[in-house]
Amino acid sequence: MEVLTSAEELVNEVRDCFDAVGTKTIRRYLTTAARVLIVLAFMDDIYTQQYSWWSNVHYFAEIWGVSRALAGPILGLLVTAEFFGTLLILTQQRFEVGCGALFCGTVFQLIFFRHYKKTSGAMRDLSLCGCVTMMMLEHWTDPGTMEPGPPSLKWDGKWRTIMQLAGRVLVGLMFVRLATHLGSRNVLLLFGYLLLCGVILGFKTRVCAGLLSALFFLTNLTVCSWWLEESDSPEQEFLRSEFFLNLAAIGGLLLETVVGPGKASMDAQRGRRVSRSQ
Repeated sequence: MEVLTSAEELVNEVRDCFDAVGTKTIRRYLTTAARVLIVLAFMDDIYTQQYSWWSNVHYFAEIWGVSRALAGPILGLLVTAEFFGTLLILTQQRFEVGCGALFCGTVFQLIFFRHYKKTSGAMRDLSLCGCVTMMMLEHWTDPGTMEPGPPSLKWDGKWRTIMQLAGRVLVGLMFVRLATHLGSRNVLLLFGYLLLCGVILGFKTRVCAGLLSALFFLTNLTVCSWWLEESDSPEQEFLRSEFFLNLAAIGGLLLETVVGPGKASMDAQRGRRVSRSQ
C-alpha cells in the first residue's frame, strides 16, 4: 500500500511536469508505442505462420479431418487477415476493421488450432484479445484527455464498462503465463502478481499498470533474450515468439494507463464515495 501510494504521488508529480508538454502529446507517444508493441506480436505470428507453413497445414488438416488442399487456403485467410489488420492499424485507416481482423484471427487460432485445450495457449490468445480490446478503447478515447470519451459506434456506457473490465483481466494473463514458467518463488514476480491484482480489481489502476509494464519489460528482456541463442535453433524460435508476445501484453498495459479502469473498478467506487461525501 505504501509503495503504491508513493508511486501514485510520483506519477502525479510527473503528470504535473508533463502538463507543460501537453496531455495530448504524452498520450500520443504512449499510444503509438503501445500499438507498435502489440502489432509486433502479430507480425511475428505472421512470420511464424509462414516459417512453419506446411507443418501448420498438416496439423490443421489432421485435427479437423480435412484435406491439405482445403487447410492451406483457410490458413492463408488467417495470415491475410492478420497482415491487413496490422497494416490498417499502423496506417490508422479503418482502425476498427483492422482491430476486428486481428481479434477474429486470434479467436480463430484459439478455436481451430485448439489452443483452448492447453492453458498456456489459451492464456496467450485471450491476452492478445485483451490487447486488441484495449486498442479499440483507446481509439474511442477523447484525443485531448486521458479519460474515456464517447465511442464512435455510439455504444452505451455498459458495453464500454464491460470492455474495460475484460481488457484489464485478459491482458494480465500473459504475465501469469510468463510467471508460471518461471515459478512464483521470485520476489519480483510476487510483486508483479500484487500489481496485477491491482490492475484486475481496478485499484490505483494506472499506477499498477505502469509499474507492471516496467517490471514485465525488464523480466522479458532477461528471460526471453532470444538474440543470445544460436541462429535458427528451436530455442531461439521459441524465445523469440515469447518475447514478442510479452511485448504485446506490455503494450496492453500501457494502454490501460491511458484508458483507465472504467466504472467496474475500485477506483470508480472510491471516486463515487468521495463525490457523495462532498
